[in-house]
Amino acid sequence: EFYETFVCEKAKADQLIQTLHAVDKDDPYSGHQFSFSLAPEAASGSNFTIQDNKDNTAGILTRKNGYNRHEMSTYLLPVVISDNDYPVQSSTGTVTVRVCACDHHGNMQSCHAEALIHPLEVLFQ
Repeated sequence: EFYETFVCEKAKADQLIQTLHAVDKDDPYSGHQFSFSLAPEAASGSNFTIQDNKDNTAGILTRKNGYNRHEMSTYLLPVVISDNDYPVQSSTGTVTVRVCACDHHGNMQSCHAEALIHPLEVLFQ
C-alpha cells in the first residue's frame, strides 16, 4: 500500500503533517484496536516519527526544523500497522512525504512533483 503527503520546507520539529487511520474492511464494526509504528529499518535516524493515538489513528510528526527540497525532495516512510488479534497480524504501508514550498499559513505552493493531498485511510485485509 502506498500513500502520499507533504511537509513544508519551513516545518518546525514535532509538527503534525498527516493523520493515518486504520480500518478492518473484513469486519469494520467489531472494535479492532490497531497500533502504528515505524518499520524497524526506519526507526533510527528517520526525519519523521509516528505517534500512536491509541484510537486507530496515528500522526506523522516532523523530527527536525526545516527540510530542503533541493537536497531531498521525497522521503519514504514505512509504517507498520498491527492489530490486537491472536495471532497478531501486521501490514506495512509506505507513506511518501514530498518536501514542498509553502506560504506562511502552511498551504502548499509547489513541490518538485506536485503532491496529491487526500486523507489517508489504511484498509486492513
